[in-house]
Order: sequence, then C-alpha cells, then structure tokens
Amino acid sequence: MSTHPFKQSKLYTLVFVVKGEKVLLGLKKRGFAKGKYNGFGGKLESNETLIECAQRELKEEANIEATNLKELGYIEFDYDSLEYSMKVYIYLATDFNGIPKSSDEMEPKWFHVNAIPYELMLSDTQHWLPKVLQSQFLNGYFRYNNENQIVEQKFHMISD
Repeated sequence: MSTHPFKQSKLYTLVFVVKGEKVLLGLKKRGFAKGKYNGFGGKLESNETLIECAQRELKEEANIEATNLKELGYIEFDYDSLEYSMKVYIYLATDFNGIPKSSDEMEPKWFHVNAIPYELMLSDTQHWLPKVLQSQFLNGYFRYNNENQIVEQKFHMISD
C-alpha cells in the first residue's frame, strides 16, 4: 500500500477500551502525538506477539488488563518525515480488570461514544475510529506530508 516501497514497516498495536456507551482514551503526555487523545498502544518488542504487545501497552499506559482483546485489522501510517512506516494493529476490548489510572505517558479519560474529541486527536482518527467502535474489521493507509497533513488515504472494510 505504501507510496514509498523501500520504506520498512515497524509494527505497533493500538487498543480501544469500551464500556457500555463510553470509550477510554488517553491524553499523551510525551513522545509521538503529545497533547493528543488516542487509544493505548506502542511498538512491538522482539520477544512478543502482537496480542502480548497490546496487553503490555494497555497495562503500562492505563493500569488495566483486557480480558477479551479482539483484533480488527490494521492501518499503515506513512509520514514523509520518517524513514519507516508504522503498521498499527487495532484492537477492541470490552472487558477488563482494574481501574484506569494515569501513567507517565498517558492520562486516561472516559468519553461518551457520541462525544469523542476528534478535534483533539490525530486527524485520521475520525475516518476509522467510529468503525472500530462498531467492531468492524478494516484495513487502511494514511500518508502524511512534512506538515503533518494527510495527502493520501486508502481505507476499506473487511467482511468477517
């Protein structure tokens, strides 16, 4: 899918936790997307599976353990400013143990699914998060230029 065929992809996970009509988002305190809301996730380590990565990142960033992670596909993010693309596997969790708690990286906050602060999230999120929250399978590609503007996007739903 990438317009930069020689770019290497790094693997990441991203978890969205839903409880009834609410979704748990985290405000990034540092690093990539600082000051933006997002799900919980990060880079795959060499000694773990994608699901182990999703579980680890959720525990580290929100202090909760998902008991039912459902993989819904992936989205590849290609930033012209980076030497690699980010292939992000998306997970949905509807059951978990623990109480969400702030970490050094994220500040968790519940939002009603009809009041998600898309204006405080990365601009691509509004295109695909509503589908994820409906438990729909998807694959996507977003390319950002050096000004962090979307210049190309491909997105499709997958039948299960």
